[in-house]
Amino acid sequence: MAKEEQKRSIWELVICLILVVPMLWGLHSCCNNRAEKPKRPTKESAWTYAQSYVTQYLKSPSTADFGSWRQSASRCVKDDGDGLVTVRGWVDSQNSFGATMRTHFVVRLQFMAHSGTWELLGMPEFK
Repeated sequence: MAKEEQKRSIWELVICLILVVPMLWGLHSCCNNRAEKPKRPTKESAWTYAQSYVTQYLKSPSTADFGSWRQSASRCVKDDGDGLVTVRGWVDSQNSFGATMRTHFVVRLQFMAHSGTWELLGMPEFK
C-alpha cells in the first residue's frame, strides 16, 4: 500500500508541475512584456545619424574620416531640448580630383520618440 501511495504522490507532483510551470512561465512573460519604455535619444545616436547623413553628400563617401578620437558625440552634439539637437563637426574626404579636403558641417535633428529614430530638420549646412 505504501508503494501505491508513493507512486500516486509522484504522479500528482508530475501533473502539478506540468500544469503549474507553464502558468508561472506565462505570468512571468506577461509581466516582463509590458509596454516597453520609449527609446531615449542619446548624443551618440545623433552623432552616428549625422555622420551617415553627411556622408551621402560627399563626392567620395568611402573616404570619409570624421576624426575618430578627435571628434566625439560629447563634443559635437549640442542638446537644444525637447528632443532637438545640433550637430557640428567636420569630415575629411576626397573631392572629385582625389585631393583630401576638410568640410565643416552643421546638422539639426529631432528625436522621434514613437519610432526611436532621428529626423533631419532641413538640409545640412556645409562650410
